[in-house]
Amino acid sequence: MQGVIISFLIFVCFFNPHRMFSQNSDSLFNYTEELISIIEENKEVDLKNAAANITNIPSDLNKIEKYLYYSHAFHEVEFYSRIREMHYKWVDEAKNNKTVSLNITPAIILKQLIDIVKKEKGEEYLGYLMTPYLILVEVTGLSNSAYVIDRGHSARKERKIGQKDIQVRILEILKGKSIYSVDETLTISYLEHWYRESPPIKFEIGKKYLLPIAHWRDSDSKKGIDHRYSLRLNLFDDNTLVEIRDHKVFYPLVPSSNNGQNWKDYKQNISRKFFNNDY
Repeated sequence: MQGVIISFLIFVCFFNPHRMFSQNSDSLFNYTEELISIIEENKEVDLKNAAANITNIPSDLNKIEKYLYYSHAFHEVEFYSRIREMHYKWVDEAKNNKTVSLNITPAIILKQLIDIVKKEKGEEYLGYLMTPYLILVEVTGLSNSAYVIDRGHSARKERKIGQKDIQVRILEILKGKSIYSVDETLTISYLEHWYRESPPIKFEIGKKYLLPIAHWRDSDSKKGIDHRYSLRLNLFDDNTLVEIRDHKVFYPLVPSSNNGQNWKDYKQNISRKFFNNDY
């Protein structure tokens, strides 16, 4: 289950959004633009020494965290759309400019910046920082569908993979209050092969779960689906799947961690530990 976030950073694609998230959207997007600028300025970095040679990195770790937080919590779709566009731009430039190396890509430079935070704060902190939404939900329905991979010019243009869909009602929002509302209904999906470790994931109708959620970044854009409602489960560790029963916290994938912790105390602890910076 480790590494799910980074694999999505590099391999999946995005679509152009059309929703303004808040009245402060323009000012919030400044952080995303600054991060884009840092990546663009490092297109000629030697991959072998990328971590040491990336320039214009803020000396303040908190600044890098702000870049990653705003880019994912408020502008995830826009940000990765720009990363993808930048990649193709570099490919075109490399054809005529030998100093632009295709051994390093925008995603690789982004990963170097991510690793700076990971090294200092740990993977769990990074996971919560870069997960757009953390929402308490009640499961109202379960279904199966097919996730379609578009292979472009391949002889077999499409490949279908088993997908699980969870219909939910929002009960409480720990992260994502500017995007969603209590009592709103969503469908959150994941691919069957993603989480094969530990006990298998088993959601049940009527039960309550705290879920880390992110956006799908691919073919839904071609169908004109609003990206707010194109959501995927974003577990970055076994203990990030949390079930709430009788106001107590349980870990379905890590039963040994169950200690009957109170839900209110859990919320306070997780908010203080991961969301206490005034970004």
